[in-house]
Amino acid sequence: MAEGTQNNIKIGKYRLERRHITVAVLMLIFFVIVLMIIQRSSIHDMLTETQQWYRQHSAELLANTNATSLELLIESMNDLGKISPPEKKRIIQSFNIILTQQMLERNIRDVCILVPKDSTVFAIDDGKQLFNFLTNVPITNVSNCRHKMAVEIFNEKYSQIVKEEKIISILKK
Repeated sequence: MAEGTQNNIKIGKYRLERRHITVAVLMLIFFVIVLMIIQRSSIHDMLTETQQWYRQHSAELLANTNATSLELLIESMNDLGKISPPEKKRIIQSFNIILTQQMLERNIRDVCILVPKDSTVFAIDDGKQLFNFLTNVPITNVSNCRHKMAVEIFNEKYSQIVKEEKIISILKK
């Protein structure tokens, strides 16, 4: 046998040499690596987008649920001027439960109700403060420092909130 014929495979009229097979395998490996990089990037982008959508959706769902709970509680209150002390205590406790229950969620850091009154925005995070606001008792001891970022965002989006009357959620990292 001749020396050159050991490394060659003859298929029909074409000669397939070892270098041809090597180049084809290297091209295949390169293609697979490029495909893996593109797939990894695509999966990462999809997971990030899905996670952001889920965070926004769950925040909006929680806001809707809490707004509904507060509305039902407020509507169930009889004449606000004629509430007995035990009833007042029960209502304040219910407000506190609604406002603090959310804090059990994993990604919730802070909860408050933003109330504009006399060109000032109050961040209410306590059942007693909310009860006093609803019964037209002057609002005192409200610290907007804890909720400064929420108040700033509320002031920026106030006209949009009033105009559209819908939940606006902003994701912060």
